[in-house]
Amino acid sequence: MADYLSGALMVSADGKVVAGWFQCGGVLSGTESANRVVLSFTVPASSGGPASSCGRRPFTVTLSSPLGHRALIDAESQTPLPYAVGVLGPAPY
Repeated sequence: MADYLSGALMVSADGKVVAGWFQCGGVLSGTESANRVVLSFTVPASSGGPASSCGRRPFTVTLSSPLGHRALIDAESQTPLPYAVGVLGPAPY
């Protein structure tokens, strides 16, 4: 996921939405457990990969419960992802 993420992730003030800007198209998804949220960004094979010139796009994932003290983890590398908490807005979030 780190190859596609452009900048830091943002978590909404209520902790229920994770947002970020990513290179190219794809699908951002999250798998939740009691102590972590594992995020994955799946890119179709036809997108050209992170080095292509398809531009940055916003993506969000809505959590079933607030992030709270759970860690955000990159599914591919299994490492923690840095994020900031704040007000998301205006669209595209």
